[in-house]
Amino acid sequence: MVWFYLVYAFLTIYLGQLLDLPKWLEKLSPYGYIPQLPVEQSSASTLIGMTIIALVGISVGLFAYRERDLS
Repeated sequence: MVWFYLVYAFLTIYLGQLLDLPKWLEKLSPYGYIPQLPVEQSSASTLIGMTIIALVGISVGLFAYRERDLS
């Protein structure tokens, strides 16, 4: 699942405009929310939201790593 998502993010970044993907499909990748500075304006709410999502993902990953069963 993770590899699929990484390949999808790569394809939307490099081939998104060539394939003429719709905007909602490009926004499924985390790179769709990062503004292209200095052309686009940056908003604090987007950056804070992405930071919160990253922290939740890290917390879930650390919890799952500690609860793994090695036997």
